[in-house]
Amino acid sequence: MKMVKLLGIGLLSAMLLAVSSSTYADGITSNNVTTNTTSATTNDVFEGSTITVTDKGSGIFPFDLQILNPQHFGTKDNYEKTFSLEPKNGKNCNVWVQNTGTVTLSVKIYRNGTLQADMSIAPGTQKTAEIYNAVTADYRVNVNNSVGGINDFNIAIRQFE
Repeated sequence: MKMVKLLGIGLLSAMLLAVSSSTYADGITSNNVTTNTTSATTNDVFEGSTITVTDKGSGIFPFDLQILNPQHFGTKDNYEKTFSLEPKNGKNCNVWVQNTGTVTLSVKIYRNGTLQADMSIAPGTQKTAEIYNAVTADYRVNVNNSVGGINDFNIAIRQFE
């Protein structure tokens, strides 16, 4: 009887590990946050990479490479984060930004120094830039606003298969 239970637990564990993280991401919702209904896709000028901007929230999953753990920022200064993506760590990357402030934020994503995505995030909303990257590349994320208000937001960056 113990052998049957052990085999059952082993089989269940194998099935759970076989499910990709994107399967879990489809059902995530965020409470008390409204999202816009539009999304945009920007084709990368570099071969092997695209960035898609959606209004989905971000989840944190096992087996992800956390480039930037979820953090809160509240400053008038321009926020900037640089990082490198290597396909061996996964070809997908999400940059999630949630505007918790009172001014519209401008989020720009650069790849190897070239602007790839420029998105506005209204107060109380969030957006996720989904990056597909098949080659090693350097990225930079800038967050600021044009009215001189406080940049009040949450941000997380994760890379996954």
